[in-house]
Amino acid sequence: MKKILLSIITISSLAQAANSEFFKMNVSSETVGMANLTSGKGMINATFRNPASLHRITNEEGFEVNLLDMSVSGSSSFVDFAQDMQTAIDGTTEDILDVVKKYNGSNFNFNSSIFSSIAKKESKFTWGIGIFNTTGVNLQPHNGGSEGFIEAAGSNYLGITLNASKDWKLFNRDTVNVGVGVKYISSTTFRTNLSPTELLDNQNDLANYILDNYKKDNTYMTLDIGAIYDLKYFKNIKTSFGISILNLGEADSIEEYYRIPTTVNLGYTIQPQLEGKLALFNRASFSIDFNDIFFNQTMSSTVNNNTTLYADNDLLKRINYGVNVNLLDSKYFNSNINLGMYQNAYTAGINLRTAISEFSFTTYQEEISPEIGLLSDRRYIFSTSIKW
Repeated sequence: MKKILLSIITISSLAQAANSEFFKMNVSSETVGMANLTSGKGMINATFRNPASLHRITNEEGFEVNLLDMSVSGSSSFVDFAQDMQTAIDGTTEDILDVVKKYNGSNFNFNSSIFSSIAKKESKFTWGIGIFNTTGVNLQPHNGGSEGFIEAAGSNYLGITLNASKDWKLFNRDTVNVGVGVKYISSTTFRTNLSPTELLDNQNDLANYILDNYKKDNTYMTLDIGAIYDLKYFKNIKTSFGISILNLGEADSIEEYYRIPTTVNLGYTIQPQLEGKLALFNRASFSIDFNDIFFNQTMSSTVNNNTTLYADNDLLKRINYGVNVNLLDSKYFNSNINLGMYQNAYTAGINLRTAISEFSFTTYQEEISPEIGLLSDRRYIFSTSIKW
Protein backbone atom coordinates (compact mmCIF):
# COMPACT_ATOMS: atom_id res chain seq x y z
CA MET A 1 0.00 0.00 0.00
CA LYS A 2 2.92 2.36 0.64
CA LYS A 3 4.02 1.83 -2.96
CA ILE A 4 0.52 2.76 -4.12
CA LEU A 5 0.55 6.02 -2.22
CA LEU A 6 4.04 6.89 -3.43
CA SER A 7 2.95 6.21 -7.01
CA ILE A 8 -0.04 8.52 -6.65
CA ILE A 9 2.26 11.25 -5.35
CA THR A 10 4.59 10.67 -8.31
CA ILE A 11 1.72 10.97 -10.75
CA SER A 12 0.55 14.16 -9.03
CA SER A 13 3.92 15.79 -9.59
CA LEU A 14 3.34 16.03 -13.35
CA ALA A 15 -0.18 17.03 -13.06
CA GLN A 16 -3.64 22.01 -12.93
CA ALA A 17 -6.29 19.49 -12.88
CA ALA A 18 -9.41 21.23 -11.85
CA ASN A 19 -11.41 19.31 -14.41
CA SER A 20 -14.36 19.51 -12.05
CA GLU A 21 -13.86 23.24 -11.58
CA PHE A 22 -13.47 26.29 -13.78
CA PHE A 23 -10.42 26.16 -16.00
CA LYS A 24 -7.49 28.50 -15.21
CA MET A 25 -4.39 28.69 -17.36
CA ASN A 26 -2.41 30.54 -14.70
CA VAL A 27 -3.05 30.10 -10.97
CA SER A 28 -1.78 33.07 -8.97
CA SER A 29 -2.88 35.60 -6.38
CA GLU A 30 -3.76 38.01 -9.19
CA THR A 31 -6.07 35.42 -10.76
CA VAL A 32 -8.40 35.11 -7.78
CA GLY A 33 -7.41 37.90 -5.36
CA MET A 34 -10.10 40.20 -6.70
CA ALA A 35 -12.04 40.88 -9.86
CA ASN A 36 -9.32 42.06 -12.26
CA LEU A 37 -10.55 42.18 -15.85
CA THR A 38 -10.05 45.96 -15.95
CA SER A 39 -8.22 46.92 -12.77
CA GLY A 40 -4.58 47.08 -11.81
CA LYS A 41 -1.51 48.54 -13.44
CA GLY A 42 0.04 47.13 -16.56
CA MET A 43 1.70 43.77 -16.03
CA ILE A 44 2.09 40.94 -18.48
CA ASN A 45 0.67 38.23 -16.19
CA ALA A 46 -2.64 40.16 -16.31
CA THR A 47 -2.85 39.22 -19.99
CA PHE A 48 -4.15 35.81 -18.94
CA ARG A 49 -7.35 37.72 -18.11
CA ASN A 50 -7.25 40.53 -20.68
CA PRO A 51 -4.41 41.18 -23.16
CA ALA A 52 -5.40 44.86 -23.34
CA SER A 53 -4.07 45.40 -19.81
CA LEU A 54 -0.52 45.15 -21.15
CA HIS A 55 -0.60 48.74 -22.38
CA ARG A 56 -1.05 50.02 -18.83
CA ILE A 57 2.68 49.83 -18.28
CA THR A 58 3.61 53.48 -17.71
CA ASN A 59 6.02 55.46 -19.86
CA GLU A 60 8.22 55.97 -16.79
CA GLU A 61 8.58 52.21 -16.30
CA GLY A 62 9.29 51.49 -19.98
CA PHE A 63 10.43 47.91 -19.49
CA GLU A 64 8.77 45.36 -17.23
CA VAL A 65 10.95 42.36 -16.41
CA ASN A 66 9.39 39.45 -14.54
CA LEU A 67 12.40 37.26 -13.89
CA LEU A 68 10.65 34.56 -11.88
CA ASP A 69 7.04 34.58 -10.67
CA MET A 70 6.16 31.48 -8.65
CA SER A 71 2.85 30.51 -6.99
CA VAL A 72 1.96 27.49 -4.88
CA SER A 73 -1.58 26.73 -3.73
CA GLY A 74 -3.36 23.94 -1.92
CA SER A 75 -6.57 22.91 -0.19
CA SER A 76 -6.93 23.89 3.45
CA SER A 77 -7.86 20.32 4.48
CA PHE A 78 -4.85 18.69 2.85
CA VAL A 79 -2.70 18.86 6.00
CA ASP A 80 -5.26 16.92 8.04
CA PHE A 81 -5.63 14.33 5.27
CA ALA A 82 -1.85 13.94 4.91
CA GLN A 83 -1.33 13.54 8.67
CA ASP A 84 -4.07 10.93 8.99
CA MET A 85 -2.80 9.05 5.95
CA GLN A 86 0.78 9.09 7.24
CA THR A 87 -0.39 7.56 10.53
CA ALA A 88 -2.45 4.94 8.69
CA ILE A 89 0.50 3.91 6.48
CA ASP A 90 2.29 2.65 9.57
CA GLY A 91 -0.72 0.48 10.43
CA THR A 92 -2.82 -1.95 8.42
CA THR A 93 -4.67 -1.78 5.11
CA GLU A 94 -7.88 -1.42 7.11
CA ASP A 95 -6.45 1.72 8.76
CA ILE A 96 -5.85 3.24 5.35
CA LEU A 97 -9.35 2.35 4.18
CA ASP A 98 -10.71 4.01 7.33
CA VAL A 99 -8.95 7.23 6.34
CA VAL A 100 -10.42 7.01 2.84
CA LYS A 101 -13.86 6.50 4.37
CA LYS A 102 -13.37 9.49 6.68
CA TYR A 103 -12.54 11.80 3.76
CA ASN A 104 -14.94 10.20 1.30
CA GLY A 105 -15.97 12.74 -1.35
CA SER A 106 -13.66 15.49 -0.11
CA ASN A 107 -11.52 17.33 -2.64
CA PHE A 108 -7.76 17.88 -2.34
CA ASN A 109 -6.06 20.23 -4.77
CA PHE A 110 -2.40 21.11 -5.37
CA ASN A 111 -1.18 23.69 -7.87
CA SER A 112 2.04 25.38 -8.79
CA SER A 113 2.72 28.01 -11.44
CA ILE A 114 5.96 29.47 -12.77
CA PHE A 115 5.95 32.48 -15.08
CA SER A 116 8.79 34.55 -16.56
CA SER A 117 8.32 37.45 -18.94
CA ILE A 118 9.53 40.71 -20.41
CA ALA A 119 7.44 43.58 -21.74
CA LYS A 120 8.35 46.88 -23.40
CA LYS A 121 6.33 50.03 -23.96
CA GLU A 122 7.22 51.46 -27.34
CA SER A 123 6.13 54.85 -28.68
CA LYS A 124 3.06 53.47 -30.49
CA PHE A 125 2.36 50.09 -28.88
CA THR A 126 3.39 47.71 -26.09
CA TRP A 127 4.65 44.17 -26.57
CA GLY A 128 5.32 41.30 -24.20
CA ILE A 129 6.53 37.71 -24.24
CA GLY A 130 6.24 35.17 -21.45
CA ILE A 131 6.94 31.51 -20.67
CA PHE A 132 4.67 29.66 -18.25
CA ASN A 133 4.32 26.26 -16.64
CA THR A 134 1.26 25.34 -14.56
CA THR A 135 0.98 21.97 -12.84
CA GLY A 136 -1.46 20.50 -10.36
CA VAL A 137 -3.76 17.70 -9.36
CA ASN A 138 -7.20 17.05 -7.86
CA LEU A 139 -7.70 13.98 -5.66
CA GLN A 140 -11.00 12.69 -4.28
CA PRO A 141 -11.08 9.58 -2.03
CA HIS A 142 -14.11 7.32 -2.47
CA ASN A 143 -15.47 4.37 -0.56
CA GLY A 144 -15.20 2.08 -3.55
CA GLY A 145 -17.83 0.39 -5.69
CA SER A 146 -18.67 2.18 -8.94
CA GLU A 147 -16.94 5.33 -7.66
CA GLY A 148 -13.61 3.59 -7.34
CA PHE A 149 -11.02 4.16 -4.63
CA ILE A 150 -9.21 7.37 -5.53
CA GLU A 151 -10.39 9.68 -8.31
CA ALA A 152 -7.39 11.57 -9.70
CA ALA A 153 -7.31 14.23 -12.40
CA GLY A 154 -4.30 16.28 -13.39
CA SER A 155 -2.50 18.17 -16.09
CA ASN A 156 0.66 20.01 -16.93
CA TYR A 157 0.56 23.08 -19.19
CA LEU A 158 3.82 24.38 -20.64
CA GLY A 159 3.64 27.26 -23.05
CA ILE A 160 4.70 30.59 -24.43
CA THR A 161 2.53 33.69 -24.72
CA LEU A 162 3.02 36.61 -27.11
CA ASN A 163 1.01 39.79 -26.56
CA ALA A 164 0.68 43.25 -28.07
CA SER A 165 -1.46 46.20 -27.00
CA LYS A 166 -2.18 49.71 -28.23
CA ASP A 167 -4.29 52.62 -27.06
CA TRP A 168 -6.31 55.30 -28.83
CA LYS A 169 -7.80 58.56 -27.66
CA LEU A 170 -11.53 58.97 -28.21
CA PHE A 171 -13.40 62.29 -28.23
CA ASN A 172 -10.16 63.97 -27.05
CA ARG A 173 -10.96 62.62 -23.61
CA ASP A 174 -11.47 58.89 -23.25
CA THR A 175 -8.95 56.11 -23.90
CA VAL A 176 -9.48 52.63 -25.30
CA ASN A 177 -6.79 49.95 -24.96
CA VAL A 178 -6.95 47.04 -27.41
CA GLY A 179 -4.84 43.92 -27.05
CA VAL A 180 -4.22 40.60 -28.72
CA GLY A 181 -2.36 37.55 -27.48
CA VAL A 182 -1.30 34.18 -28.87
CA LYS A 183 -0.48 31.18 -26.68
CA TYR A 184 1.27 27.99 -27.77
CA ILE A 185 0.57 25.24 -25.24
CA SER A 186 1.87 21.73 -24.76
CA SER A 187 -0.31 19.76 -22.35
CA THR A 188 -0.16 16.44 -20.55
CA THR A 189 -3.39 15.40 -18.85
CA PHE A 190 -4.93 12.38 -17.19
CA ARG A 191 -8.11 11.44 -15.41
CA THR A 192 -8.90 8.12 -13.79
CA ASN A 193 -10.91 6.57 -10.98
CA LEU A 194 -8.71 3.80 -9.63
CA SER A 195 -10.50 0.66 -8.50
CA PRO A 196 -9.16 -1.53 -5.67
CA THR A 197 -8.28 -4.17 -8.28
CA GLU A 198 -6.21 -1.70 -10.30
CA LEU A 199 -4.43 -0.55 -7.17
CA LEU A 200 -3.56 -4.05 -6.01
CA ASP A 201 -2.66 -5.52 -9.42
CA ASN A 202 -0.35 -2.61 -10.30
CA GLN A 203 0.95 -1.56 -6.91
CA ASN A 204 4.57 -2.21 -7.93
CA ASP A 205 4.42 0.03 -11.00
CA LEU A 206 1.27 2.12 -10.59
CA ALA A 207 2.77 5.36 -11.96
CA ASN A 208 3.66 3.80 -15.31
CA TYR A 209 0.30 1.98 -15.39
CA ILE A 210 -1.61 5.25 -15.12
CA LEU A 211 0.61 6.98 -17.68
CA ASP A 212 0.33 4.10 -20.15
CA ASN A 213 -3.46 3.87 -19.88
CA TYR A 214 -4.80 7.33 -19.07
CA LYS A 215 -2.31 10.00 -20.14
CA LYS A 216 -3.25 12.34 -23.00
CA ASP A 217 -0.72 14.57 -24.78
CA ASN A 218 -1.81 17.56 -26.87
CA THR A 219 -0.48 20.78 -28.36
CA TYR A 220 -2.63 23.85 -28.95
CA MET A 221 -2.50 27.33 -30.41
CA THR A 222 -5.00 29.74 -28.87
CA LEU A 223 -5.91 33.38 -29.49
CA ASP A 224 -6.90 36.00 -26.89
CA ILE A 225 -8.36 39.43 -27.68
CA GLY A 226 -9.49 42.16 -25.35
CA ALA A 227 -10.28 45.83 -24.84
CA ILE A 228 -10.42 48.27 -21.91
CA TYR A 229 -12.34 51.53 -22.24
CA ASP A 230 -11.36 54.27 -19.77
CA LEU A 231 -14.25 56.69 -19.52
CA LYS A 232 -13.40 60.15 -18.13
CA TYR A 233 -16.90 61.58 -18.26
CA PHE A 234 -17.17 61.85 -14.49
CA LYS A 235 -14.83 64.45 -13.00
CA ASN A 236 -14.09 62.70 -9.70
CA ILE A 237 -14.39 59.05 -10.73
CA LYS A 238 -12.22 57.01 -13.06
CA THR A 239 -14.37 54.37 -14.76
CA SER A 240 -13.16 51.44 -16.85
CA PHE A 241 -15.07 48.85 -18.86
CA GLY A 242 -13.37 45.68 -20.08
CA ILE A 243 -14.11 42.76 -22.36
CA SER A 244 -11.99 39.76 -23.28
CA ILE A 245 -12.41 36.65 -25.41
CA LEU A 246 -9.98 33.98 -24.24
CA ASN A 247 -8.73 30.70 -25.71
CA LEU A 248 -10.13 30.94 -29.21
CA GLY A 249 -8.98 28.00 -31.29
CA GLU A 250 -8.72 24.25 -31.52
CA ALA A 251 -8.28 23.70 -27.77
CA ASP A 252 -12.04 24.16 -27.31
CA SER A 253 -12.91 21.56 -29.95
CA ILE A 254 -11.87 18.64 -27.77
CA GLU A 255 -15.01 17.08 -26.33
CA GLU A 256 -13.29 15.56 -23.34
CA TYR A 257 -12.25 16.66 -19.88
CA TYR A 258 -9.01 18.26 -21.01
CA ARG A 259 -10.62 20.88 -23.28
CA ILE A 260 -9.60 24.50 -22.80
CA PRO A 261 -12.91 26.40 -23.04
CA THR A 262 -13.38 29.63 -24.96
CA THR A 263 -14.85 32.27 -22.64
CA VAL A 264 -16.23 35.77 -23.11
CA ASN A 265 -15.74 37.96 -20.06
CA LEU A 266 -16.89 41.43 -18.97
CA GLY A 267 -15.48 43.74 -16.29
CA TYR A 268 -16.11 47.13 -14.68
CA THR A 269 -13.91 49.19 -12.34
CA ILE A 270 -14.39 52.51 -10.57
CA GLN A 271 -11.76 54.51 -8.71
CA PRO A 272 -12.16 57.89 -6.99
CA GLN A 273 -10.11 60.84 -8.27
CA LEU A 274 -10.44 63.24 -5.34
CA GLU A 275 -8.32 66.06 -4.00
CA GLY A 276 -7.28 67.43 -0.61
CA LYS A 277 -8.12 65.40 2.47
CA LEU A 278 -10.47 63.20 0.46
CA ALA A 279 -7.56 62.06 -1.73
CA LEU A 280 -7.04 59.23 0.74
CA PHE A 281 -9.95 57.42 -0.94
CA ASN A 282 -8.02 57.42 -4.22
CA ARG A 283 -6.07 54.45 -2.88
CA ALA A 284 -9.13 52.20 -3.31
CA SER A 285 -10.71 50.75 -6.44
CA PHE A 286 -13.79 48.56 -6.82
CA SER A 287 -14.16 45.98 -9.58
CA ILE A 288 -16.77 43.47 -10.71
CA ASP A 289 -16.32 40.77 -13.36
CA PHE A 290 -18.78 38.55 -15.18
CA ASN A 291 -16.73 35.58 -16.37
CA ASP A 292 -17.89 33.22 -19.11
CA ILE A 293 -21.06 35.13 -19.98
CA PHE A 294 -22.17 32.43 -22.46
CA PHE A 295 -21.73 29.59 -19.92
CA ASN A 296 -19.19 27.63 -21.95
CA GLN A 297 -17.39 26.22 -18.91
CA THR A 298 -18.29 22.58 -18.25
CA MET A 299 -17.90 20.12 -15.38
CA SER A 300 -16.91 16.47 -15.54
CA SER A 301 -17.03 13.30 -13.50
CA THR A 302 -15.41 9.88 -13.84
CA VAL A 303 -17.17 6.62 -13.00
CA ASN A 304 -15.62 3.28 -13.98
CA ASN A 305 -13.02 5.33 -15.86
CA ASN A 306 -15.67 6.79 -18.16
CA THR A 307 -15.53 10.60 -18.09
CA THR A 308 -18.78 12.48 -18.65
CA LEU A 309 -19.13 16.20 -19.38
CA TYR A 310 -22.14 18.11 -18.15
CA ALA A 311 -23.25 21.72 -18.22
CA ASP A 312 -22.51 24.27 -15.53
CA ASN A 313 -25.12 27.07 -15.52
CA ASP A 314 -24.56 28.57 -12.08
CA LEU A 315 -24.62 32.36 -12.40
CA LEU A 316 -23.12 33.06 -8.96
CA LYS A 317 -19.97 31.13 -9.88
CA ARG A 318 -19.34 33.60 -12.69
CA ILE A 319 -19.84 36.97 -10.97
CA ASN A 320 -16.85 38.04 -8.87
CA TYR A 321 -16.22 41.40 -7.26
CA GLY A 322 -13.72 42.99 -4.94
CA VAL A 323 -11.94 46.06 -3.65
CA ASN A 324 -8.23 46.81 -3.82
CA VAL A 325 -6.79 49.21 -1.24
CA ASN A 326 -3.28 50.62 -1.66
CA LEU A 327 -1.88 51.09 1.83
CA LEU A 328 1.50 52.53 0.92
CA ASP A 329 3.06 53.40 -2.41
CA SER A 330 6.61 54.63 -2.87
CA LYS A 331 9.50 54.05 -5.23
CA TYR A 332 10.97 51.31 -3.04
CA PHE A 333 7.97 49.82 -1.24
CA ASN A 334 4.33 49.15 -2.00
CA SER A 335 1.62 47.30 -0.13
CA ASN A 336 -2.05 46.66 -0.82
CA ILE A 337 -4.87 44.40 0.28
CA ASN A 338 -7.57 42.69 -1.80
CA LEU A 339 -10.99 41.80 -0.44
CA GLY A 340 -13.87 40.38 -2.42
CA MET A 341 -16.20 37.58 -3.36
CA TYR A 342 -15.13 34.75 -5.67
CA GLN A 343 -17.76 32.13 -6.59
CA ASN A 344 -20.03 33.42 -3.80
CA ALA A 345 -17.35 33.00 -1.09
CA TYR A 346 -14.95 35.51 0.40
CA THR A 347 -11.45 36.06 -0.89
CA ALA A 348 -8.76 38.02 0.93
CA GLY A 349 -5.14 38.75 0.16
CA ILE A 350 -2.19 40.97 0.89
CA ASN A 351 0.60 42.02 -1.45
CA LEU A 352 4.01 43.45 -0.51
CA ARG A 353 6.51 44.81 -3.03
CA THR A 354 10.04 46.04 -2.55
CA ALA A 355 12.39 47.42 -5.20
CA ILE A 356 12.77 44.13 -7.12
CA SER A 357 10.77 41.53 -5.18
CA GLU A 358 7.11 40.89 -4.51
CA PHE A 359 5.26 38.62 -2.08
CA SER A 360 1.55 37.89 -1.81
CA PHE A 361 -0.76 35.61 0.14
CA THR A 362 -4.38 34.95 -0.81
CA THR A 363 -7.21 32.69 0.28
CA TYR A 364 -10.20 31.84 -1.88
CA GLN A 365 -12.79 29.10 -2.28
CA GLU A 366 -13.29 27.01 -5.41
CA GLU A 367 -16.57 25.28 -6.15
CA ILE A 368 -16.00 21.72 -7.41
CA SER A 369 -19.65 21.02 -8.25
CA PRO A 370 -21.97 22.61 -10.85
CA GLU A 371 -23.90 24.47 -8.13
CA ILE A 372 -22.77 26.74 -5.32
CA GLY A 373 -22.61 24.95 -1.97
CA LEU A 374 -22.54 21.31 -3.08
CA LEU A 375 -18.77 20.76 -2.80
CA SER A 376 -16.51 23.67 -1.83
CA ASP A 377 -12.73 23.68 -1.48
CA ARG A 378 -11.06 26.48 0.55
CA ARG A 379 -7.54 27.10 -0.77
CA TYR A 380 -4.49 29.23 0.02
CA ILE A 381 -2.00 30.71 -2.45
CA PHE A 382 1.49 31.98 -1.74
CA SER A 383 3.26 33.85 -4.53
CA THR A 384 6.73 35.32 -4.80
CA SER A 385 8.46 37.02 -7.70
CA ILE A 386 11.52 38.94 -8.76
CA LYS A 387 10.54 41.79 -11.05
CA TRP A 388 11.38 45.35 -11.97
